[in-house]
Amino acid sequence: MPDQLSADELKQDLTGSKKLLEDITGAEVVGYRAPSFAVTEDVLKTIEDCGYLYDSSYNSFGMHGRYGKISLNGAGRKGIARMVSENFFELPVSNLQLGEWTFPLGGDIFALFLFRFLSLV
Repeated sequence: MPDQLSADELKQDLTGSKKLLEDITGAEVVGYRAPSFAVTEDVLKTIEDCGYLYDSSYNSFGMHGRYGKISLNGAGRKGIARMVSENFFELPVSNLQLGEWTFPLGGDIFALFLFRFLSLV
C-alpha cells in the first residue's frame, strides 16, 4: 500500500511503474489509482512529484478501514475533478450521497453490497 511505504520507496515504485507502462504502451501515463484507495496528503504530493497529472484514489465512503483519508476542503472544482494544486487533480471515486449516508458505486465494497442485495431478492 502506498501509505505504508517510505517517501523514497513510493517515489521509486511510482516512477518505475510509470516508465514500465509507458515503455510497454508507447503512450504517456498521466493518472494513478492507489490499491485499496490507500492515499494520504503526503502520498498525493509524491504522486504529483513523479509526473502524474491526476489521482483517482479518494473515496468518500468512510466505512472501510483501509481507505485513505484526505481533505478536499478548499480544493477548487474543474468538472468532477478537484484541484489539489495548479497542475494536479483528484478524480474522486463515484459514490451516491443520500442524506447523511454514502453508498459506494464501485470497487470491492460495491460488489459486497450488490451480492448482499441480490441474496435478499
